[in-house]
Amino acid sequence: MKRPSKQATATLALSFLILLERFAYYGVRGIIVLYFLESLGLDDEAISVADISSIWQNSYVFICILCSLLTDFFIGQRKSIFLGGVLVLLAYVTFQLQGQYMLYAGFVLLLVGTSFIKPSMTILVGRQFKKENRSRALAMMVFFMFINIGAFWGTLGVGYVSETISWRLGLHLVCGAMVLYLILAMVWRKHLVENESNTLESTNTKIWLKRSIWILLFLTFIELVHQSVIEIQSAQINELISKTVDTYLFHWNIPELSIELLNDHWYLIICIMLLLIWGARGVPSLFKMIMIAFALLAASQIALYFMPQFPVHQQIEFGTFTLFIIAFSEAIYSAILISFVTRVADIRYSTTIYSCFIAIVFLSTNYLTDHLKETGILILLGFVILVILSSTSILKKWSSGLD
Repeated sequence: MKRPSKQATATLALSFLILLERFAYYGVRGIIVLYFLESLGLDDEAISVADISSIWQNSYVFICILCSLLTDFFIGQRKSIFLGGVLVLLAYVTFQLQGQYMLYAGFVLLLVGTSFIKPSMTILVGRQFKKENRSRALAMMVFFMFINIGAFWGTLGVGYVSETISWRLGLHLVCGAMVLYLILAMVWRKHLVENESNTLESTNTKIWLKRSIWILLFLTFIELVHQSVIEIQSAQINELISKTVDTYLFHWNIPELSIELLNDHWYLIICIMLLLIWGARGVPSLFKMIMIAFALLAASQIALYFMPQFPVHQQIEFGTFTLFIIAFSEAIYSAILISFVTRVADIRYSTTIYSCFIAIVFLSTNYLTDHLKETGILILLGFVILVILSSTSILKKWSSGLD
């Protein structure tokens, strides 16, 4: 039997580590409000999930850049994922101690630890491959699938234990997950190889930050538009379905339909199909996938326009079909785009570049989702497609021929 390649082994190791970390993170996120209320003696009106989430997300994008700078210039990605794991474990232990100061200390430890882990591990997945190797996109797809699986089971499993037994037992579970994370990170450390360099062997071209800055800015713009449209469309579908009294999806009764989970299910199914197809036939061009992804989003936006005109008993089915289009758009595009960002990034600053990319996308997406209207979405999608069609040669030149 053929042994798996070093890249496949490293990808699976990193993917399982991020599954454990996301299991713990999303498990804690689901019970953190209960913890805040009990620890600080507050009522439900004094603090909300939205308040905590907003503080966390806005803090994370900035702390993440600082931690990434430390990673690139002093620590390195391998040590960062272990250091981050230690800090996160300390955060979960601190959460179990009573007191307001312990609460704040745990919050800071979790923030910093997560800021070390997430970008460093994403970059490490890419560094298993040379820059010319498009198979990096398949590794990223597996990595993102494990993130979604960890998030799903963390929310479901830890949330169930916390609600039915106690939130303290939920915290014990996430502590156990992070202990396992640290043990496996030490054991699997030797499997993490770094084949990436700044030189393209086929053309002897050097990739420096000054050379790749324009393509990175373009990809940032593409991603923020894509994510904004997906968030707006998902919210619109959720709102339309919530207004219907019909709870049947293709004759199956679904009393509590979760749009987010349904979209994640579609995403995982499509990713598995794409892994099989692209693994056999090769990873396609990024710019081609961007055009297809944005064309699908335009189709889903048109479908949303007609959705209210359908009979009430068909609203959920039509919404599910529209979510499938959105998930398909995300699946054929997200892993290739993120892998391409890491491919054109100067490896000396790759963690910082990735963190800046995520920060700009997050902050800009918040603005666009608040100001973008239905007509504006179609115009923006059409504009992006036209730009790509008319600028393919320039984009390939900016990307040093990697596409």
